[in-house]
Amino acid sequence: MYRLEVPLDVYQRLKQCLFEIHPEIKLVLASCDYALASLGFVDQPPCVIHVDLTQEDMEQLLDELMDFEIASVDMPEQSKEYQACVKYGWLWDIFYSAEYIDP
Repeated sequence: MYRLEVPLDVYQRLKQCLFEIHPEIKLVLASCDYALASLGFVDQPPCVIHVDLTQEDMEQLLDELMDFEIASVDMPEQSKEYQACVKYGWLWDIFYSAEYIDP
């Protein structure tokens, strides 16, 4: 299992994009600090997310997400490869920074 710390809007976008390419991967919103946002300290509440993946599954996901980047090199902006990179390429950065935790 992996742990991510992201703002609520990133969690919502992450959940949507990940569901489009891997609906079987389970994301759990472990906590969200709405008080910080309501008090005006942050624009979006910070959240902790648990991602139900083994280390091998995470490596495969990272490889697949990197393939979006590789496939888009030297492609025109209208190509489906480039559009996929724009839509899903940012997920690599998020998942690369995930912290592995023992379930």
